[in-house]
Amino acid sequence: RPEGRTRELFGALAQRTDDGITIRELAGAIDKSESTASRQVDVLVQQGLVTKDRSGQSKTVELTTLGRIVARAERHDAT
Repeated sequence: RPEGRTRELFGALAQRTDDGITIRELAGAIDKSESTASRQVDVLVQQGLVTKDRSGQSKTVELTTLGRIVARAERHDAT
């Protein structure tokens, strides 16, 4: 499960499970710089929770199967 700094970013991404989100959109969602969001995404990539693909000039982030499972578990734990 994501912890610390990556938790908020993962939560913002988990709310958009049906499609990807750009690093810029994620940064705006958590009120951080794009470079901070990108570093946090890299941690989630290493954990196997997200993938990051370059599409033109932007990088799109999507949950992996494991990321979707973790997101569902976190939503369940919150209830």
